[in-house]
Amino acid sequence: MIRRICIINPNTSESMTEDIRRSAESVKLPETELTFINPPEGPETIETHLDEAISGIGVLKLIAVQRHAFDAFVIACGDDPGLAASRQITEKPVIPIGQAPMLIAPLLGRRFSILGTWPGDKARSEDKVARYGSPPSWHRFFPAGSPFWGATETIRPSWPAMRSWAVGPWKRTAPRS
Repeated sequence: MIRRICIINPNTSESMTEDIRRSAESVKLPETELTFINPPEGPETIETHLDEAISGIGVLKLIAVQRHAFDAFVIACGDDPGLAASRQITEKPVIPIGQAPMLIAPLLGRRFSILGTWPGDKARSEDKVARYGSPPSWHRFFPAGSPFWGATETIRPSWPAMRSWAVGPWKRTAPRS
């Protein structure tokens, strides 16, 4: 049985949608068909509460139109724009890439890190963590310094560097003998 999953990039960046496509296609199961879409209008990046609200409307419109065509939906943005309302317009699973790891992390080790694209992400991330019910002691926030995307095309930190920022503080040091 083929499973049809719609992966929604809530912003309008085609290059980000292509990055999401490459990542998801590399790990999908053979019996899974993935479709990648993003709204035709809205913010190119999601960096503020306003961006999140506007892109949430785009997510809702896409799911409303496509709700019978897919077995599940993935909101491919750590901010999970439109999540609660999306679950009201379809009975299909709507998996958010922000909430899902926050709920699973405690089962695997009780702590997780949030890698923000700029220092202003911290407050929004802390709000989201609280909304999803994770105690503050379970997470750390690390700003990468500047937006990944946008008109300035600032330098994007490497994933190994971001991983070291996220994992480093949680590593336990061996007791000295």
